[in-house]
Amino acid sequence: MLDELRVELDSSPHELPTHRLRADLLQAELDDSGTAARAALEERARRLGIDVDAIRVVVDDGDVAEPDLRVRLLGRFAIERRGAPIPEDAWSGRRQAKMLLAMLLMDGGSVTTDHVAEMLWGDVDSQTARSRIAPLCAAIRSALAACEDADADARSLGVRGGTITLQLAPDDRFDLGEIRAVRDRVLREPARARDAALAAFELMRERPLADLGTDGAASMLRDDIERELLELAPQLAVAWEGRRAPDLVVDALERAHDLDPTSVETCTRLVQLHVDRGNLPAASSAFHRTRGALRDQLGMSVPEHLARLHAEALAALGMTSA
Repeated sequence: MLDELRVELDSSPHELPTHRLRADLLQAELDDSGTAARAALEERARRLGIDVDAIRVVVDDGDVAEPDLRVRLLGRFAIERRGAPIPEDAWSGRRQAKMLLAMLLMDGGSVTTDHVAEMLWGDVDSQTARSRIAPLCAAIRSALAACEDADADARSLGVRGGTITLQLAPDDRFDLGEIRAVRDRVLREPARARDAALAAFELMRERPLADLGTDGAASMLRDDIERELLELAPQLAVAWEGRRAPDLVVDALERAHDLDPTSVETCTRLVQLHVDRGNLPAASSAFHRTRGALRDQLGMSVPEHLARLHAEALAALGMTSA
């Protein structure tokens, strides 16, 4: 379509040059062109008075129906059937069954009974563990059965050979899994996944398993989820490379950096976000924090690519690295 537009413009010399530039900008967005090339196009467009932000690729996915079953781990734990929570009595009041289901979802649908026993009860013998796990599995089956739909037969939960295995229907969803999928999409096509990434960052503000208490098991499980969210954050932020990221995204990267200042991936992405926003002092501050943490905690130096990124930021400030 864009090629046809260019042919038409070439054959119509009376047309304004802004039409061709609009086509080039749209093509750059579709191709996810490099930052420098896209920035040059945008600068030309601004000089001609074109609203660059209005030239964006919009992918119409149509009306997306709620899945028959969705499990929410962020915020209050819930199993929803087509957007409506199933009755709480389907769980038979078993908080630990919810924790077991969360563990299964986080670990790809399979966990060992030994791991479950260690997480939930500490040092118990295998026979005691099996006797305690059985009613938890029954409660999960009851909750899944409450989602009566055409895919009900596709869901199962079994225990065999010391392993608990969960099978959901192909269209079933859980929020952490959806964030993982957005991350994968961002890494494939960052420009088109930007809106989805922003929604993921909104979701990540929720405290995991907020209603499951603060005992040792719940805290460890919550820490596992938060640790994964911290790892996902810099990968999701790739969607704003070369662009001014919203405060929500920068705040998420700042939190991740606060919790693990030795993460080179998080620091690199945070420095780049600050540079793209024109906040070069903040970019330098993030760099120095990671450099100090790597030196003091791990006895390491910052990687060359991060040092180079920082040097470029300093050069823009007219400074040199100390």
